[in-house]
Amino acid sequence: MRQLLSRFVQRLQWRLTAICVVTAVLSVTLINVFLLVIASSQLLSEENILQEVRDSLKTTEAEVAPFFADDGTVDKIKLTRWLDKEAYDMLIPEATKGWYLLIGWRSEATILVATAPDGTVLTASPLDSGTLGIKEGQSLSSQLPPAQRALFNRALGGEQVIIEKLESRIVVALRIHRKGKLVALGFVQGSPLPTFRTLWQGVPNILASTVTGMGIGSALVGGLIGSLTARGITRRLERVSGVAQQWAAGKLSASIAEGPADEIGQLERSLNQMALRLEQVFTLQNQVATLQERERITHDLHDTLKQEVFASTMLLGTAQEQLERGQLESLQTSLAQLDALMEQLQTNLSVILKALPFSTDSRELPELLPLWLGEWSRRSGIVSTVLGTAPTLPLPPETLLQIRSILSEALSNASRHSGATSVTLELGQSEGHITLRLHDDGRGFLATQRPSGMGMATMRERAGALPGGSLSIQSTPGKGTTVTLQFDREQS
Repeated sequence: MRQLLSRFVQRLQWRLTAICVVTAVLSVTLINVFLLVIASSQLLSEENILQEVRDSLKTTEAEVAPFFADDGTVDKIKLTRWLDKEAYDMLIPEATKGWYLLIGWRSEATILVATAPDGTVLTASPLDSGTLGIKEGQSLSSQLPPAQRALFNRALGGEQVIIEKLESRIVVALRIHRKGKLVALGFVQGSPLPTFRTLWQGVPNILASTVTGMGIGSALVGGLIGSLTARGITRRLERVSGVAQQWAAGKLSASIAEGPADEIGQLERSLNQMALRLEQVFTLQNQVATLQERERITHDLHDTLKQEVFASTMLLGTAQEQLERGQLESLQTSLAQLDALMEQLQTNLSVILKALPFSTDSRELPELLPLWLGEWSRRSGIVSTVLGTAPTLPLPPETLLQIRSILSEALSNASRHSGATSVTLELGQSEGHITLRLHDDGRGFLATQRPSGMGMATMRERAGALPGGSLSIQSTPGKGTTVTLQFDREQS
Protein backbone atom coordinates (compact mmCIF):
# COMPACT_ATOMS: atom_id res chain seq x y z
CA MET A 1 0.00 0.00 0.00
CA ARG A 2 2.82 2.36 0.88
CA GLN A 3 4.58 1.59 -2.41
CA LEU A 4 1.38 2.22 -4.34
CA LEU A 5 0.87 5.52 -2.53
CA SER A 6 4.50 6.46 -3.10
CA ARG A 7 4.16 5.80 -6.84
CA PHE A 8 0.97 7.85 -6.90
CA VAL A 9 2.69 10.80 -5.20
CA GLN A 10 5.73 10.56 -7.48
CA ARG A 11 3.67 10.71 -10.65
CA LEU A 12 3.26 14.33 -11.75
CA GLN A 13 0.04 13.50 -13.60
CA TRP A 14 -1.69 12.23 -10.46
CA ARG A 15 -0.38 15.07 -8.31
CA LEU A 16 -1.77 17.60 -10.77
CA THR A 17 -5.06 15.70 -10.92
CA ALA A 18 -5.31 15.69 -7.13
CA ILE A 19 -4.60 19.42 -7.04
CA CYS A 20 -7.39 20.05 -9.57
CA VAL A 21 -9.82 17.93 -7.53
CA VAL A 22 -9.00 19.73 -4.28
CA THR A 23 -9.14 23.12 -6.00
CA ALA A 24 -12.54 22.36 -7.56
CA VAL A 25 -14.02 21.14 -4.28
CA LEU A 26 -12.64 24.07 -2.29
CA SER A 27 -13.79 26.56 -4.92
CA VAL A 28 -17.34 25.17 -4.95
CA THR A 29 -17.37 25.05 -1.15
CA LEU A 30 -16.16 28.63 -0.72
CA ILE A 31 -18.53 29.94 -3.38
CA ASN A 32 -21.46 28.15 -1.75
CA VAL A 33 -20.54 29.39 1.71
CA PHE A 34 -20.10 32.91 0.41
CA LEU A 35 -23.45 32.94 -1.39
CA LEU A 36 -25.28 31.27 1.48
CA VAL A 37 -23.85 33.65 4.06
CA ILE A 38 -24.85 36.62 1.92
CA ALA A 39 -28.36 35.19 1.48
CA SER A 40 -28.60 34.41 5.18
CA SER A 41 -27.45 37.87 6.19
CA GLN A 42 -30.12 39.35 3.95
CA LEU A 43 -32.85 37.12 5.37
CA LEU A 44 -31.69 37.72 8.95
CA SER A 45 -31.54 41.47 8.61
CA GLU A 46 -33.72 43.37 11.13
CA GLU A 47 -35.88 44.88 8.44
CA ASN A 48 -36.56 41.51 6.82
CA ILE A 49 -37.41 39.81 10.12
CA LEU A 50 -39.80 42.60 11.07
CA GLN A 51 -41.54 42.17 7.74
CA GLU A 52 -41.72 38.40 8.29
CA VAL A 53 -43.34 38.99 11.70
CA ARG A 54 -45.93 41.33 10.17
CA ASP A 55 -46.83 38.72 7.58
CA SER A 56 -47.10 35.98 10.22
CA LEU A 57 -49.36 38.03 12.51
CA LYS A 58 -51.93 38.46 9.75
CA THR A 59 -53.35 35.01 10.60
CA THR A 60 -52.95 35.23 14.39
CA GLU A 61 -56.23 37.08 15.03
CA ALA A 62 -58.24 34.58 12.97
CA GLU A 63 -56.65 31.65 14.83
CA VAL A 64 -57.20 33.07 18.36
CA ALA A 65 -60.72 34.59 18.00
CA PRO A 66 -62.60 31.22 17.98
CA PHE A 67 -61.39 30.56 21.52
CA PHE A 68 -63.69 33.42 22.74
CA ALA A 69 -67.49 33.21 22.99
CA ASP A 70 -69.88 35.99 22.07
CA ASP A 71 -70.52 36.68 25.76
CA GLY A 72 -66.80 37.28 26.35
CA THR A 73 -65.95 33.96 28.03
CA VAL A 74 -62.80 32.18 26.90
CA ASP A 75 -61.83 28.52 26.45
CA LYS A 76 -58.63 28.72 28.45
CA ILE A 77 -57.62 25.10 27.79
CA LYS A 78 -57.65 25.50 24.00
CA LEU A 79 -56.06 28.95 24.25
CA THR A 80 -53.26 27.62 26.45
CA ARG A 81 -52.64 24.72 24.05
CA TRP A 82 -52.43 27.14 21.15
CA LEU A 83 -49.96 29.31 23.06
CA ASP A 84 -47.80 26.28 23.82
CA LYS A 85 -47.82 25.25 20.18
CA GLU A 86 -47.12 28.69 18.77
CA ALA A 87 -44.43 29.56 21.30
CA TYR A 88 -41.76 28.17 18.96
CA ASP A 89 -42.80 29.42 15.55
CA MET A 90 -45.51 32.04 15.64
CA LEU A 91 -43.16 34.92 14.76
CA ILE A 92 -41.95 33.49 11.41
CA PRO A 93 -44.14 32.07 8.56
CA GLU A 94 -43.69 28.52 7.26
CA ALA A 95 -42.11 29.73 3.98
CA THR A 96 -38.84 30.76 5.60
CA LYS A 97 -38.87 28.76 8.82
CA GLY A 98 -36.76 25.94 7.36
CA TRP A 99 -34.08 28.35 6.20
CA TYR A 100 -33.68 29.82 9.68
CA LEU A 101 -33.46 26.35 11.20
CA LEU A 102 -30.76 25.49 8.63
CA ILE A 103 -28.45 28.23 9.83
CA GLY A 104 -29.13 27.42 13.46
CA TRP A 105 -31.46 30.26 14.56
CA ARG A 106 -34.89 29.70 16.08
CA SER A 107 -37.44 32.48 16.37
CA GLU A 108 -39.12 31.06 19.48
CA ALA A 109 -41.08 33.31 21.81
CA THR A 110 -39.74 33.76 25.34
CA ILE A 111 -42.92 35.53 26.54
CA LEU A 112 -46.35 34.72 25.07
CA VAL A 113 -49.42 36.08 26.92
CA ALA A 114 -53.14 36.52 26.21
CA THR A 115 -55.06 39.13 28.27
CA ALA A 116 -58.61 40.36 28.62
CA PRO A 117 -59.49 43.69 26.95
CA ASP A 118 -58.63 45.46 30.22
CA GLY A 119 -55.12 43.94 30.36
CA THR A 120 -55.77 41.22 32.91
CA VAL A 121 -53.77 38.06 32.19
CA LEU A 122 -55.96 35.21 30.96
CA THR A 123 -53.18 32.68 30.29
CA ALA A 124 -49.50 32.54 29.44
CA SER A 125 -47.15 30.02 27.84
CA PRO A 126 -45.39 27.76 30.38
CA LEU A 127 -42.11 29.11 28.94
CA ASP A 128 -42.73 32.28 30.94
CA SER A 129 -42.47 30.58 34.27
CA GLY A 130 -38.74 30.96 34.43
CA THR A 131 -38.53 34.33 32.69
CA LEU A 132 -40.78 36.93 34.25
CA GLY A 133 -43.13 34.73 36.28
CA ILE A 134 -46.32 36.05 34.64
CA LYS A 135 -49.27 35.46 36.96
CA GLU A 136 -52.83 34.93 35.76
CA GLY A 137 -55.63 37.22 37.02
CA GLN A 138 -53.30 40.19 37.44
CA SER A 139 -52.61 43.17 35.20
CA LEU A 140 -49.89 42.40 32.64
CA SER A 141 -48.64 45.98 32.62
CA SER A 142 -47.66 45.76 36.27
CA GLN A 143 -45.59 42.61 35.56
CA LEU A 144 -43.57 43.91 32.55
CA PRO A 145 -40.32 45.88 32.48
CA PRO A 146 -40.72 49.60 31.64
CA ALA A 147 -40.00 49.39 27.90
CA GLN A 148 -42.28 46.39 27.32
CA ARG A 149 -44.97 47.97 29.58
CA ALA A 150 -45.00 51.14 27.48
CA LEU A 151 -45.45 49.12 24.29
CA PHE A 152 -48.31 47.02 25.79
CA ASN A 153 -50.04 50.15 27.11
CA ARG A 154 -50.11 51.51 23.56
CA ALA A 155 -52.16 48.45 22.59
CA LEU A 156 -54.44 49.05 25.56
CA GLY A 157 -54.81 52.59 24.31
CA GLY A 158 -56.16 51.44 20.95
CA GLU A 159 -53.24 50.71 18.54
CA GLN A 160 -54.07 47.56 16.57
CA VAL A 161 -50.56 46.04 15.99
CA ILE A 162 -47.29 47.23 17.46
CA ILE A 163 -43.96 45.61 16.41
CA GLU A 164 -40.68 47.00 17.72
CA LYS A 165 -37.14 45.95 18.52
CA LEU A 166 -36.39 46.26 22.22
CA GLU A 167 -32.97 45.25 23.57
CA SER A 168 -32.14 43.10 20.48
CA ARG A 169 -35.49 41.29 20.69
CA ILE A 170 -38.71 41.55 18.65
CA VAL A 171 -41.66 42.58 20.86
CA VAL A 172 -45.23 42.48 19.61
CA ALA A 173 -48.55 43.70 21.07
CA LEU A 174 -51.81 43.31 19.15
CA ARG A 175 -55.58 43.60 19.63
CA ILE A 176 -57.79 40.56 18.83
CA HIS A 177 -61.37 41.02 17.64
CA ARG A 178 -64.28 38.63 17.14
CA LYS A 179 -67.15 39.81 14.98
CA GLY A 180 -65.86 43.36 15.29
CA LYS A 181 -65.71 43.26 19.07
CA LEU A 182 -62.43 43.43 21.05
CA VAL A 183 -62.14 40.13 22.94
CA ALA A 184 -58.45 39.97 23.93
CA LEU A 185 -54.93 41.41 23.69
CA GLY A 186 -51.81 39.47 22.84
CA PHE A 187 -48.24 40.12 23.92
CA VAL A 188 -45.21 38.33 22.43
CA GLN A 189 -41.50 38.75 23.08
CA GLY A 190 -39.13 36.79 20.81
CA SER A 191 -35.63 35.38 21.25
CA PRO A 192 -32.61 37.65 20.59
CA LEU A 193 -32.14 38.53 16.92
CA PRO A 194 -29.39 36.63 15.06
CA THR A 195 -25.89 38.09 14.68
CA PHE A 196 -22.97 37.31 12.38
CA ARG A 197 -21.78 34.88 15.02
CA THR A 198 -25.06 33.04 14.54
CA LEU A 199 -24.36 32.89 10.81
CA TRP A 200 -20.86 31.43 11.24
CA GLN A 201 -22.14 28.88 13.72
CA GLY A 202 -24.57 27.76 11.05
CA VAL A 203 -21.87 27.26 8.37
CA PRO A 204 -21.35 23.53 9.23
CA ASN A 205 -25.07 22.93 8.71
CA ILE A 206 -24.88 24.74 5.38
CA LEU A 207 -21.90 22.66 4.28
CA ALA A 208 -23.50 19.41 5.38
CA SER A 209 -26.77 20.07 3.57
CA THR A 210 -25.77 21.87 0.37
CA VAL A 211 -22.09 21.34 -0.39
CA THR A 212 -21.80 17.56 -0.05
CA GLY A 213 -23.58 16.72 -3.30
CA MET A 214 -22.05 19.58 -5.24
CA GLY A 215 -18.62 18.71 -3.79
CA ILE A 216 -18.82 15.16 -5.13
CA GLY A 217 -19.86 16.43 -8.55
CA SER A 218 -17.13 19.07 -8.64
CA ALA A 219 -14.57 16.47 -7.54
CA LEU A 220 -15.50 14.21 -10.47
CA VAL A 221 -15.44 17.06 -12.98
CA GLY A 222 -12.22 18.49 -11.54
CA GLY A 223 -10.61 15.03 -11.57
CA LEU A 224 -11.52 14.46 -15.23
CA ILE A 225 -10.35 17.89 -16.38
CA GLY A 226 -7.23 17.66 -14.21
CA SER A 227 -6.35 14.20 -15.53
CA LEU A 228 -6.70 15.26 -19.18
CA THR A 229 -4.75 18.47 -18.65
CA ALA A 230 -2.03 16.76 -16.62
CA ARG A 231 -1.72 13.98 -19.21
CA GLY A 232 -1.05 16.53 -21.94
CA ILE A 233 1.62 18.20 -19.82
CA THR A 234 3.31 14.96 -18.77
CA ARG A 235 3.41 13.68 -22.36
CA ARG A 236 5.27 16.79 -23.45
CA LEU A 237 7.65 16.47 -20.51
CA GLU A 238 8.20 12.78 -21.37
CA ARG A 239 9.20 13.84 -24.90
CA VAL A 240 11.68 16.30 -23.43
CA SER A 241 13.03 13.61 -21.09
CA GLY A 242 13.41 11.09 -23.92
CA VAL A 243 15.43 13.49 -26.08
CA ALA A 244 17.48 14.54 -23.03
CA GLN A 245 18.46 10.87 -22.57
CA GLN A 246 19.65 10.79 -26.19
CA TRP A 247 21.71 13.90 -25.51
CA ALA A 248 23.19 12.24 -22.42
CA ALA A 249 24.16 9.30 -24.65
CA GLY A 250 26.03 11.69 -26.94
CA LYS A 251 23.45 12.06 -29.71
CA LEU A 252 23.26 15.86 -29.71
CA SER A 253 21.72 15.90 -33.19
CA ALA A 254 18.40 14.75 -31.69
CA SER A 255 15.85 17.53 -31.22
CA ILE A 256 12.59 17.95 -29.32
CA ALA A 257 9.38 18.27 -31.33
CA GLU A 258 8.28 21.74 -30.27
CA GLY A 259 4.67 22.19 -29.17
CA PRO A 260 2.53 25.29 -28.50
CA ALA A 261 4.25 28.55 -27.59
CA ASP A 262 3.63 28.23 -23.86
CA GLU A 263 6.14 27.85 -21.01
CA ILE A 264 6.91 24.23 -21.94
CA GLY A 265 7.22 25.23 -25.60
CA GLN A 266 9.71 27.94 -24.64
CA LEU A 267 11.63 25.34 -22.61
CA GLU A 268 11.67 22.98 -25.62
CA ARG A 269 13.03 25.71 -27.90
CA SER A 270 15.66 26.74 -25.35
CA LEU A 271 16.80 23.14 -24.89
CA ASN A 272 17.02 22.61 -28.67
CA GLN A 273 19.12 25.75 -29.01
CA MET A 274 21.30 24.62 -26.12
CA ALA A 275 21.86 21.20 -27.74
CA LEU A 276 22.72 22.86 -31.06
CA ARG A 277 25.27 25.14 -29.40
CA LEU A 278 26.74 22.23 -27.43
CA GLU A 279 27.10 20.24 -30.65
CA GLN A 280 28.89 23.20 -32.24
CA VAL A 281 31.15 23.55 -29.19
CA PHE A 282 32.03 19.82 -29.18
CA THR A 283 32.69 19.93 -32.92
CA LEU A 284 34.97 22.90 -32.45
CA GLN A 285 36.73 21.15 -29.57
CA ASN A 286 37.29 18.09 -31.74
CA GLN A 287 38.66 20.26 -34.51
CA VAL A 288 40.97 22.02 -32.06
CA ALA A 289 42.12 18.66 -30.67
CA THR A 290 42.73 17.39 -34.21
CA LEU A 291 44.72 20.50 -35.11
CA GLN A 292 46.76 20.16 -31.93
CA GLU A 293 47.51 16.52 -32.74
CA ARG A 294 48.44 17.44 -36.29
CA GLU A 295 50.70 20.17 -35.01
CA ARG A 296 52.43 17.70 -32.69
CA ILE A 297 52.89 15.16 -35.51
CA THR A 298 54.14 17.87 -37.86
CA HIS A 299 56.63 19.07 -35.28
CA ASP A 300 57.94 15.54 -34.70
CA LEU A 301 58.19 14.80 -38.44
CA HIS A 302 59.89 18.12 -39.07
CA ASP A 303 62.87 16.98 -37.00
CA THR A 304 62.77 13.60 -38.73
CA LEU A 305 62.77 15.25 -42.15
CA LYS A 306 65.82 17.32 -41.30
CA GLN A 307 67.66 14.17 -40.28
CA GLU A 308 66.57 12.33 -43.42
CA VAL A 309 67.62 15.24 -45.68
CA PHE A 310 70.99 15.38 -43.95
CA ALA A 311 71.39 11.60 -44.32
CA SER A 312 70.40 11.88 -48.02
CA THR A 313 73.05 14.54 -48.54
CA MET A 314 75.68 12.35 -46.91
CA LEU A 315 74.65 9.31 -49.02
CA LEU A 316 74.69 11.42 -52.17
CA GLY A 317 78.23 12.60 -51.36
CA THR A 318 79.34 9.04 -50.70
CA ALA A 319 77.78 7.91 -53.99
CA GLN A 320 79.68 10.60 -55.89
CA GLU A 321 82.97 9.51 -54.34
CA GLN A 322 82.22 5.85 -55.14
CA LEU A 323 81.41 6.80 -58.74
CA GLU A 324 84.66 8.70 -59.09
CA ARG A 325 86.61 5.74 -57.69
CA GLY A 326 84.74 3.24 -59.86
CA GLN A 327 83.34 1.32 -56.87
CA LEU A 328 80.22 0.18 -58.71
CA GLU A 329 79.00 -2.42 -56.20
CA SER A 330 79.29 0.03 -53.32
CA LEU A 331 77.65 2.68 -55.52
CA GLN A 332 74.62 0.42 -56.15
CA THR A 333 74.25 -0.16 -52.42
CA SER A 334 74.43 3.55 -51.69
CA LEU A 335 71.89 4.36 -54.41
CA ALA A 336 69.48 1.71 -53.07
CA GLN A 337 69.81 3.19 -49.59
CA LEU A 338 69.30 6.66 -51.04
CA ASP A 339 66.17 5.50 -52.94
CA ALA A 340 64.67 3.97 -49.79
CA LEU A 341 65.48 7.12 -47.86
CA MET A 342 63.82 9.29 -50.54
CA GLU A 343 60.70 7.11 -50.43
CA GLN A 344 60.55 7.46 -46.65
CA LEU A 345 61.12 11.21 -47.02
CA GLN A 346 58.25 11.43 -49.50
CA THR A 347 55.97 9.46 -47.17
CA ASN A 348 56.74 11.76 -44.26
CA LEU A 349 56.11 14.79 -46.45
CA SER A 350 52.70 13.35 -47.40
CA VAL A 351 51.84 12.90 -43.74
CA ILE A 352 52.82 16.50 -43.02
CA LEU A 353 50.77 17.77 -45.94
CA LYS A 354 47.78 15.80 -44.68
CA ALA A 355 48.20 17.22 -41.18
CA LEU A 356 48.48 20.82 -42.33
CA PRO A 357 45.19 22.73 -42.63
CA PHE A 358 44.09 23.16 -46.22
CA SER A 359 43.58 26.74 -47.29
CA THR A 360 40.25 27.39 -48.93
CA ASP A 361 40.50 28.07 -52.64
CA SER A 362 37.57 29.71 -54.34
CA ARG A 363 38.48 28.05 -57.67
CA GLU A 364 36.83 24.82 -58.75
CA LEU A 365 38.44 21.52 -59.71
CA PRO A 366 38.57 22.16 -63.50
CA GLU A 367 40.57 25.34 -62.84
CA LEU A 368 42.92 23.72 -60.31
CA LEU A 369 43.88 20.62 -62.34
CA PRO A 370 45.88 22.53 -65.04
CA LEU A 371 47.68 24.47 -62.31
CA TRP A 372 48.66 21.34 -60.41
CA LEU A 373 49.87 19.45 -63.52
CA GLY A 374 51.64 22.53 -64.89
CA GLU A 375 53.61 22.86 -61.66
CA TRP A 376 54.53 19.15 -61.79
CA SER A 377 55.60 19.39 -65.46
CA ARG A 378 57.98 22.25 -64.65
CA ARG A 379 59.65 20.14 -61.94
CA SER A 380 59.74 16.83 -63.80
CA GLY A 381 60.20 17.99 -67.40
CA ILE A 382 57.36 15.67 -68.54
CA VAL A 383 54.65 17.07 -70.78
CA SER A 384 51.14 17.09 -69.25
CA THR A 385 47.70 17.59 -70.80
CA VAL A 386 44.35 18.15 -69.09
CA LEU A 387 41.13 17.18 -70.90
CA GLY A 388 37.48 17.71 -70.00
CA THR A 389 37.50 20.98 -68.09
CA ALA A 390 33.72 21.36 -67.87
CA PRO A 391 32.56 23.16 -64.68
CA THR A 392 31.66 21.04 -61.65
CA LEU A 393 29.91 21.77 -58.44
CA PRO A 394 32.14 23.36 -55.79
CA LEU A 395 33.95 20.70 -53.75
CA PRO A 396 34.89 20.97 -50.06
CA PRO A 397 38.53 21.86 -49.31
CA GLU A 398 39.11 18.44 -47.71
CA THR A 399 38.00 16.69 -50.92
CA LEU A 400 40.31 18.85 -53.04
CA LEU A 401 43.22 18.01 -50.70
CA GLN A 402 42.60 14.27 -51.07
CA ILE A 403 42.41 14.58 -54.89
CA ARG A 404 45.64 16.57 -55.03
CA SER A 405 47.47 14.08 -52.80
CA ILE A 406 46.34 11.11 -54.92
CA LEU A 407 47.39 12.88 -58.12
CA SER A 408 50.74 13.87 -56.62
CA GLU A 409 51.51 10.26 -55.70
CA ALA A 410 50.42 8.96 -59.12
CA LEU A 411 52.49 11.63 -60.94
CA SER A 412 55.46 10.88 -58.71
CA ASN A 413 55.29 7.19 -59.67
CA ALA A 414 55.04 8.15 -63.34
CA SER A 415 58.15 10.34 -63.19
CA ARG A 416 60.22 7.96 -61.05
CA HIS A 417 59.35 4.49 -62.34
CA SER A 418 57.57 4.55 -65.71
CA GLY A 419 60.03 6.42 -67.92
CA ALA A 420 57.09 8.34 -69.39
CA THR A 421 57.53 11.38 -71.67
CA SER A 422 53.94 12.64 -71.35
CA VAL A 423 50.87 12.22 -69.21
CA THR A 424 47.19 12.97 -69.86
CA LEU A 425 44.61 13.77 -67.18
CA GLU A 426 40.97 13.43 -68.18
CA LEU A 427 38.14 14.87 -66.06
CA GLY A 428 34.79 13.18 -66.56
CA GLN A 429 31.37 13.89 -65.04
CA SER A 430 28.17 11.89 -64.98
CA GLU A 431 25.04 12.08 -62.86
CA GLY A 432 26.25 12.03 -59.29
CA HIS A 433 29.86 10.96 -60.08
CA ILE A 434 33.22 12.59 -60.87
CA THR A 435 35.97 10.57 -62.58
CA LEU A 436 39.66 11.46 -62.88
CA ARG A 437 41.71 9.27 -65.26
CA LEU A 438 45.54 9.78 -65.37
CA HIS A 439 47.41 7.97 -68.22
CA ASP A 440 51.15 7.95 -68.88
CA ASP A 441 53.02 6.64 -71.97
CA GLY A 442 55.63 4.85 -69.91
CA ARG A 443 56.83 1.27 -70.04
CA GLY A 444 53.95 -0.15 -68.00
CA PHE A 445 54.06 -3.45 -66.09
CA LEU A 446 52.39 -6.80 -65.79
CA ALA A 447 49.68 -7.44 -63.22
CA THR A 448 52.03 -9.87 -61.47
CA GLN A 449 54.63 -7.12 -61.29
CA ARG A 450 52.27 -4.51 -59.83
CA PRO A 451 54.32 -2.37 -57.45
CA SER A 452 53.36 -2.25 -53.81
CA GLY A 453 54.44 -0.01 -51.05
CA MET A 454 53.51 2.90 -48.87
CA GLY A 455 52.60 5.13 -51.83
CA MET A 456 50.01 2.75 -53.34
CA ALA A 457 48.44 2.04 -49.95
CA THR A 458 48.20 5.76 -49.22
CA MET A 459 46.49 6.42 -52.54
CA ARG A 460 43.86 3.74 -51.87
CA GLU A 461 43.34 5.00 -48.33
CA ARG A 462 42.77 8.55 -49.56
CA ALA A 463 40.38 7.34 -52.28
CA GLY A 464 38.40 5.39 -49.67
CA ALA A 465 38.09 8.56 -47.57
CA LEU A 466 36.11 10.23 -50.37
CA PRO A 467 32.32 9.67 -50.49
CA GLY A 468 31.76 6.59 -52.62
CA GLY A 469 35.42 6.78 -53.60
CA SER A 470 37.35 4.02 -55.42
CA LEU A 471 40.79 3.71 -57.10
CA SER A 472 41.79 1.35 -59.90
CA ILE A 473 45.14 0.85 -61.72
CA GLN A 474 45.46 -0.68 -65.18
CA SER A 475 48.79 -1.20 -66.93
CA THR A 476 50.08 -2.97 -70.04
CA PRO A 477 53.78 -3.44 -70.78
CA GLY A 478 54.86 -1.03 -73.47
CA LYS A 479 51.55 0.88 -73.39
CA GLY A 480 51.74 2.79 -70.12
CA THR A 481 49.67 2.91 -66.96
CA THR A 482 46.20 4.34 -66.22
CA VAL A 483 45.12 5.37 -62.70
CA THR A 484 41.34 5.97 -62.33
CA LEU A 485 39.78 7.78 -59.36
CA GLN A 486 35.99 7.94 -59.00
CA PHE A 487 33.83 9.42 -56.21
CA ASP A 488 30.33 10.75 -55.59
CA ARG A 489 29.78 14.40 -56.32
CA GLU A 490 26.57 15.17 -54.36
CA GLN A 491 27.90 13.90 -51.02
CA SER A 492 31.33 15.53 -51.33
